[in-house]
Parts: sequence; C-alpha cells; structure tokens
Amino acid sequence: MKKLILLLLTLTAVARITAQVTCSPVFPSDADNVTITFNANEGSRGLATETGDVYAHSGVITDKSTRDSDWKYVKFGWTVNDPSMKLTARGNGIYTLNIPNIRSFYGVPATDKILKLALVFRNANGTKEGKTVAGGDIFYDLVTDLTVLQSRLISPTAPLIFAAANQTIEVKAAVTLSSTLTLTDNGRLLTTVQNAKDLNYNLTTVTEGVHLIRFKAESGAKVDTSQSFTYVVSPNITTANPPVGMSLGANLNTKGDSLTLLFQAPNKQNVFVIGSFNDYKVDTAYLMRKSVDGK
Repeated sequence: MKKLILLLLTLTAVARITAQVTCSPVFPSDADNVTITFNANEGSRGLATETGDVYAHSGVITDKSTRDSDWKYVKFGWTVNDPSMKLTARGNGIYTLNIPNIRSFYGVPATDKILKLALVFRNANGTKEGKTVAGGDIFYDLVTDLTVLQSRLISPTAPLIFAAANQTIEVKAAVTLSSTLTLTDNGRLLTTVQNAKDLNYNLTTVTEGVHLIRFKAESGAKVDTSQSFTYVVSPNITTANPPVGMSLGANLNTKGDSLTLLFQAPNKQNVFVIGSFNDYKVDTAYLMRKSVDGK
C-alpha cells in the first residue's frame, strides 16, 4: 500500500533558522584559535531567559572515544565556574566563547586525533542547560585532513523552507579549499565566486513551486555538491467546502480507485500531502483545499 503523510505549516512558517552553535573559522583544525557562538534561543532553549552568567561545559571527541557520549579531556567539573569557560553575552540570547589553540587548551596529546568539540552550556549553578532540541550534547566537527575539499551550508540551517514570493533568504556557505563556488536554483545559475573559501548571497524567492538550491564547490579535480536546501512558494489555496458525507480521515471513493482526504487543521496556512507516491517530497500539486470556515 502507498503511504501518505500530512505536512502542516503554521501561519508563522520559518523562513530562516539560526544555527544553535557556529564557529569561526567555519572549518577549525586542532591547532586553530576559535570563537564559538552560542544562540540560547535555539535548541532546548534552557538558557533563553537566563540573565546571569553562562558557562560552557566542554571536552573533545577523539579517535579514542568509543561513542559521542565518551568525552575526553573535559575542562573542569560541572559546577566549576572557571573564567576560561565563561561566555561573553552579546545580547538577544547570543553568547561567544574564545578557545585558544584547541589541542593546547584541552591538553590533548599529539597521539590523539581530535574529531569534535563537545559542548553543553549552563548557568552558574548548573540548574539550567543549553542543549540540542532533543536535549543532547552539542558537537562541532574539526577538520582532520586539510587536503580534502569540504563544504558547509551555514545559512539557512533548515533543509526545507516555506516562503512567500519576493522574500529574502540569506545564504552563507564555506569550504576548506579555495574553489569556484556556484549557487543554483533548480539548475538556474544564481551566482558564481572564483578562488574563494566562502559565499554570501541574498536570495530573493521567485515563482511559486518547489525550488532546490544547490551549492557547488570545485577546486581543480575536486568537486563537492553535498550542500543544498529547498524552498517552497505555495500557490494560492483553493477554498471549497468538503463533499457532503465525508468523515475526517481517508474516505474511499465510490469506485474504490481513489481517496478523498478530510483533515482538521485550524489556523494552518498550508497542508501538503506527502507520501511514497511523490517520494515524500513537498509538491504543490498535492496542496490541499481549505474549507470556507478555514478549519
């Protein structure tokens, strides 16, 4: 049987989501001095309303770690408020932390390969935490091979965006090696940057439909096309009352060869049907009609 899923979009459909943790440089190595930026308004939001000091509880994941929860070379105990782990408040829930020379700072011997920074943020007495949406630890990957071409889409962080026409989406991307960087919309070229390690572009949404935005980096024979996101501009919704006699859910039509779906979703802007029949991707051909009462 074919499976279907109803995808609901609220009136406040997200156009851009800020990353919970970013790093400068974007691709740090174990010898780099880095600045970590933490957005308390993202993730678990445990520190979103915190007015006091905020600290990082941090260690690293190395090639000796057996799993991501196996932190190594942890800096200080949970409630030790060492000045080196105190974040600087930048306003609006944004904090920064400077880490000088990652390997030296954490005291990692040369025999260990550092794979990730491991982080949890907390208030001064450890009663509030800043973690991922799922309540997990936060990790940031390090570059372990500087000869490999890697790409990262910094903004937006949402893989799927629902937008209005003529809306601006800020696109930021970075790579490890100087490259020719291109950005396309359903194969249509938006911009090209030569011999660069980063790309910044203000994308203006255009016609209704589904738009695949792909970031491509080329450095000699090395090519990376792993980074992309999709934005959807919904067409106008048809308003019509459901057929008489329909029940909530899936209604098998008289001939038995089709279904009519009736779904209660008040205050939603759009509802799309996705399933195996459209490869579980948003398709404007499967935008549901809205009843006259909007429910």
